[in-house]
Amino acid sequence: MVFVALGLLAVAFAARTAVVIGQEWREPNYAMPVSVVAVSAFCGVLTIVGAYVAARDTNGLRPWLTVLTALLFLWALLTIFSIGLGLLLAAIASLVIRLRLTDHSPLGGRHFLIGGGLLLSVGLIPLSALSISGPVVGCMPSGVQSSVPIWTLFGSASGRSGMTSSGSVSSQQAAGHVTVGGTTYGYTCTNGRLTSFQPG
Repeated sequence: MVFVALGLLAVAFAARTAVVIGQEWREPNYAMPVSVVAVSAFCGVLTIVGAYVAARDTNGLRPWLTVLTALLFLWALLTIFSIGLGLLLAAIASLVIRLRLTDHSPLGGRHFLIGGGLLLSVGLIPLSALSISGPVVGCMPSGVQSSVPIWTLFGSASGRSGMTSSGSVSSQQAAGHVTVGGTTYGYTCTNGRLTSFQPG
């Protein structure tokens, strides 16, 4: 029953994340390529299939330990300069426990072992990373907040990634330019709201 609940939670998270990414794609200040939407939808399908396969595993703990281990390694990498070391130790401990549960029978549960854990990991890891990605420019009453979308870390057509920004802020308006992945965008924030965000 616990593993069924975990499967339902994973499916709900995947569906919600895919919907949110689809909404963010329509907002210009995310500068999101359509490939990100396609990847999130594909990962959502993988998560749904993985949850189904995991529910049929004779040892329901194995696929979820695989997912937990993969997620711990991911978050250890992303937070290496803060709590990453603690997460890395937890990931190693989870990996050791997971390896002890490996089915060594010739056929046995290996199909489900690989299918459930692998599908869930491949589906949930990109979605969990995409779920924390913010807009390139976020307008606030106190000024402008900028962030680097996670998809730009994988480079762009011009081979550049990262972000540079410049601009000016007054009491009611902030304007400037930001370069993300080789593309420069001009933005204007008025009274804490984005009023313009265009390439060039």
